[in-house]
Amino acid sequence: MNKKYVVMSILGGYVGLTLIAALLAQDFSISNSLFFLISSLLFAFGASLGKTEYLKSALFVSLVLGSVVVLNCVTLNSLIYRDIAVFWGYVVAVVNLFLIIVAFAKGFLRTCFTLIAGCALFFVPLLFWGYYFAEGSFFNTDSFIAITQTNPRESYEYFISHFNFKILLALLAFVFILYTVHRLTSKVYFQKGISVGLAFFTILNIGLFYRTSDNFITKIKYKIDDYRGFVEGIKQRKEYFNTLRIDKNGAPGLYVLVIGESENKTHMGAYGYERNTTPWLNSMKESPNTVIFENAYSCHVQTLQALSYALTAMNQYNSIESNDAVSLIEMANAAGYDTYWISNQNFFGESETPISIIADAAKSQYFVNGSTKYEIYDNHYDEDILTYLDVITFGDKALVIIHLMGNHWFYSERYPKDFDKYGEGTINSYDNSILYNDHVMERIYKKLSANHNFKALVYFSDHSEGVNYGLQHGSSNFIFDMTYIPFYMCFSKSYTEENSDIFNRLKSRQKTMFTNDLIFNTMLSVMNIKIDNIYEPENDFAGDSYNGDTSRFKTVYGKRSISEDTK
Repeated sequence: MNKKYVVMSILGGYVGLTLIAALLAQDFSISNSLFFLISSLLFAFGASLGKTEYLKSALFVSLVLGSVVVLNCVTLNSLIYRDIAVFWGYVVAVVNLFLIIVAFAKGFLRTCFTLIAGCALFFVPLLFWGYYFAEGSFFNTDSFIAITQTNPRESYEYFISHFNFKILLALLAFVFILYTVHRLTSKVYFQKGISVGLAFFTILNIGLFYRTSDNFITKIKYKIDDYRGFVEGIKQRKEYFNTLRIDKNGAPGLYVLVIGESENKTHMGAYGYERNTTPWLNSMKESPNTVIFENAYSCHVQTLQALSYALTAMNQYNSIESNDAVSLIEMANAAGYDTYWISNQNFFGESETPISIIADAAKSQYFVNGSTKYEIYDNHYDEDILTYLDVITFGDKALVIIHLMGNHWFYSERYPKDFDKYGEGTINSYDNSILYNDHVMERIYKKLSANHNFKALVYFSDHSEGVNYGLQHGSSNFIFDMTYIPFYMCFSKSYTEENSDIFNRLKSRQKTMFTNDLIFNTMLSVMNIKIDNIYEPENDFAGDSYNGDTSRFKTVYGKRSISEDTK
């Protein structure tokens, strides 16, 4: 390869990549364009050390991996020039290191490495493009959490419900790309007598790899560290509770917190929906001891994120770190309550997560659907939770948290045939599941309110569902419908008499704005628990210092202001 051709190739690659990135990002930075210059130099360096097939292979693999940049610009258009430049440097380093190893492998070993490493490399664009074809949006941190922190049944249901012809084409493209790379790399070799140059080339690529390893793709994985912080903070929080001064250690009685799943209040008759999908809740509106709140939103549109805030001291309006965020159950334990976690959902994911840690802190735990993601049971309807309520003897001072399967997709799988009132189809099935959820709540309420120690039942949904727009829930295709949650409280007569100040404040706030990450402080207030500096009066919906200023309320972890909602 003559020097003039090399220089022209380097300049052409640098200028071309710089222009493309500037057009995609509508931005430019001369300092960050150096990543493109370095990448072009490394490609030219590699081409001078190897044969023609080296450059062909490097360009082909790089373009496939780099296609996620184009996808981001088509969907989110959230990248700045630096993001593109750094990621391209990362791609070039990975590709060069991949080809260096391929060049030294021989025969069957080369084939095996190419296929295994190729599957790992091309899984990334396959995942991003497959998600785009399924959801019409860009794969992000929340998408990653949803995939990694789920159970086999939910994974199966998601795949079946979203599989389409475009995803099939993406899978076929994946196979074709693997085949093409295998063919190209079978002829990749370096020239003899260039060991010093090859060593220098390898060192340069390793350096570029580490310099660019923090990019917009790898950050998706790095952000999971926030959740690990909560898990790793267990010991620290236990030591903290041993030193706490309990100002108010809670009122005796049976307190119940029920967590719904994917329930959109605009499909509930009690909230004005044209169909009477909530006959029990409609009847409870006439009860003097029931309060239904009309202006509640979820703090996020996915379960793990929503409940990580709702059930701990973290919320969108404070700066508490995850490892310092005590949970509602930990607080109740410290105040001397018997705590129960009863769930029709599995533990989340193959590793510990905030929700599994919160549940594990309960003194008694019951899982209708098994306790880990590796157990695949036949579908259990939420009514099966009553089996446990029938046999548990609750003490004089108890907190019971019930986690329902609720209205999770597939909607038609969430209710028995007796509740198939509205027929088939997405909306009809969803309304049937709402009807069944109302029935389940009626049975839970009647069972627990009959206990002579019963004080309060609080119900909220983790998030809503974009069912009116053919969507489910996810931040990558966010609409405010995904945050429209039901929120209500049912009290015993004795509670309203003993705590008339709390009850009257709640009655006066039926139209006041609320996000469900404030459940933590609100439940502490309802139970009359106050410990050191953990309690936040401005975030206590039942307290006299609650800040109901509508301009402060957020969702999706503060990324969207609820004031943007035009409905």
